[in-house]
Amino acid sequence: MKIIFKKVLVAILSILSLHSVAQTTEGVKFEAKSLTELMEQAQKEHKMVFIDCFTTWCGPCRKMAQEVFPQKVVGDFFRSHFVSAQMDMEKGEAIELGKKWDINSYPTYIILDADGNQKLRLVGYFQPQKLVDTLSVMLKHAGPSAVELQYSAGDHSSIVVSKYIAQLEKLSEKAKIKQVSEDFCNHNPQVLLNDTTAFRIFQEYIRDPYAPSFVFVYDHRQEFIEKYGDNIADELEFVWKTYAKTYYIFDPVKMNFHGYDIQKMDEYEAYMKHNGVENASVYVMSYKLPSSFIMKDKKLLMKNLQEAATMKGISQTQFDYGCKTLEGLITDKKDKKLLEKIKKTNSTIK
Repeated sequence: MKIIFKKVLVAILSILSLHSVAQTTEGVKFEAKSLTELMEQAQKEHKMVFIDCFTTWCGPCRKMAQEVFPQKVVGDFFRSHFVSAQMDMEKGEAIELGKKWDINSYPTYIILDADGNQKLRLVGYFQPQKLVDTLSVMLKHAGPSAVELQYSAGDHSSIVVSKYIAQLEKLSEKAKIKQVSEDFCNHNPQVLLNDTTAFRIFQEYIRDPYAPSFVFVYDHRQEFIEKYGDNIADELEFVWKTYAKTYYIFDPVKMNFHGYDIQKMDEYEAYMKHNGVENASVYVMSYKLPSSFIMKDKKLLMKNLQEAATMKGISQTQFDYGCKTLEGLITDKKDKKLLEKIKKTNSTIK
């Protein structure tokens, strides 16, 4: 009985195995080649290059790999149009390609011509037939959209720019969005005061306090508050404060945080003060203090704690944790005495 059961089990597993191979064979054939090799193959076969840009932690990426790309309807379409490859965007040449292609969401699908020029782009999970139908339409109408043509022809009205940015948003092209929005707002910031659509673009996308349009709005903030409401003041202050975070030193590949750039953070504080930002010191300290915990620089942490002790708006929890961290780093009696003095100062102020 056991022997018969084993034979049946082996037969079933064999059928399942063959089915799995058949699905893989019928589905999309992904080449394990470099981008240069993919383009060479595409030139020979007169096809385009399809790149599935994924990460190992991306759930929709796994669903596409397991449920969509193995399907025959997808495989048939892809084999007739593309030389296909999958790239882990956190490994090898894909890291630099991700920057070049401005990959911000996963999965993103990049379609290149045989010379490596980006022709089409898709983002997100698709059902098998939906993926084929979407690509079919896109390939038939490959080229710039109507609104992109308007923009390229020089129509930079707020309506066209707004529509163009909305299109770029769907494709998660953040670098392009930044360029288009900054070009529009910085070119003639006076328009922002009278054009509601233009000001919405500013509100949504201008997050650089060094941008001429941001400086203009801040300098004329009372007029903008009267026109668009009191919340404008809070929005401007939020940009001033959160921009300090750009001076953190972080390795996105290794996921390592190293603290902050001391010189640039100090320069930014001086820039805010030059522009009349009353809470400049508090804004930068909100980022300097917690990031200095891991820098293991006793002198720097002591300096930050000394300055933070008298500031209103600094997290008491962060201040206390900073003191605790410094206690574990210092051994000198003078340093310990100074730290106790800083704690007392903080207690008095608070």
